[in-house]
Amino acid sequence: MSDMVLGFICLAAFLVACYFVGSAMHRWRNLRSASLLSALAPMVNGAVDRRNGWLDGTCQGRKLRVTVGGEGVNNNSENCYSLKALKIEIMDLPGRGSWDVRFEATGLGFGPNKLKLMAARAPELEARLKASSILEEVGRVSAATQTYVTVNYGHAQKKLTYTDDISPRHVPTKEQFARQLALAVRLADLNESLNT
Repeated sequence: MSDMVLGFICLAAFLVACYFVGSAMHRWRNLRSASLLSALAPMVNGAVDRRNGWLDGTCQGRKLRVTVGGEGVNNNSENCYSLKALKIEIMDLPGRGSWDVRFEATGLGFGPNKLKLMAARAPELEARLKASSILEEVGRVSAATQTYVTVNYGHAQKKLTYTDDISPRHVPTKEQFARQLALAVRLADLNESLNT
């Protein structure tokens, strides 16, 4: 057997082993997330999806999905840091324009993080959202630990995503989750009334 054929066989065996190890780690991470979220399931009349590691439920008639993890936050953030993040996604939410609220560093990157609202392609929507109490409401609940997108509404997906840093915990307390859940529903209500 030539060295080249032996090399290909070794490479193929290595790739197959990497696939199975990666797959097992992914399944373990999803099972762990599902286990952590199971304590919050009654608060959203929900059920944990052990295969995917998330919690599906409803709150005040709104369909939502809850995930926890230590990966990144929103991929559309220029500064995507790794957090212990809780995400609440509210599905099937109509709206005409996309917008987000993000924490940005002030003072040339050395000052405190400050909330900024942006609706790049919808200046009228941005003005309506800024005139509301949205920044104050998000600021009262969300952790300004790093620069990250804490609220994102995508009109193409019809989905509002609320993200919060829950460090050092892996899952929020029930009291903390109740505040985050109430804020996510309030943000959905604001989007529904202002993003028409």
